[in-house]
Amino acid sequence: MAPEKFDYTFHQGRDWKHYEVYLKRFRNNPSPILELGSGIGLFLEACRHNGVAAVGLEYEPEGVEAAKRMGLDARQHDLGIDVPFEDASFEAVFSNQVIEHLPPLTQARMISEAYRVLKPGGQVLIISPCRHYEPARLDKYHIGLLTPSEIKAMIEAAGFVNLNMGYNRQQQIDPVLDAIIKPLFDRERYDLLSQDATVLAWKPI
Repeated sequence: MAPEKFDYTFHQGRDWKHYEVYLKRFRNNPSPILELGSGIGLFLEACRHNGVAAVGLEYEPEGVEAAKRMGLDARQHDLGIDVPFEDASFEAVFSNQVIEHLPPLTQARMISEAYRVLKPGGQVLIISPCRHYEPARLDKYHIGLLTPSEIKAMIEAAGFVNLNMGYNRQQQIDPVLDAIIKPLFDRERYDLLSQDATVLAWKPI
């Protein structure tokens, strides 16, 4: 992974409650959870408040130190190499706004490693913006933006099943146009109209 000095200021004004909604997307209250790209630890903190064991891997030392100051289990790691855990160690893997910062080979490794460390029946939730969403394209750190179709293909190729693509939102363009586009998006889920490239999936039992 190409080194970069990531700007964490976008977290300003947020606390762990902002990230609790992502935890609730998982079924059956899985624990432990591995977070790939844990930032300053706000999702890890949401897990702690909900009694869920969680470990975070983060590339930037500043993020790791911020999480450790809160007493969270965060470890520095480059997603370009295998994650330091045994096979079938976790019930869920979470990654929020990370995969779009990675080149293609690292993206594929991240997904395959998520599969490896999940227990049979484990869940993976990857959240990212869609390549067709202009604000995402303008971010200089987004070197690997995907579409919903592309991330779906990658997840399926890794062996995951029961994909849920329902968390991908429609881009908001214009109030009048949105009213026309919404039924089309709800029915066809066109990549070009999507704001997100997000997927929830399961490792087969």
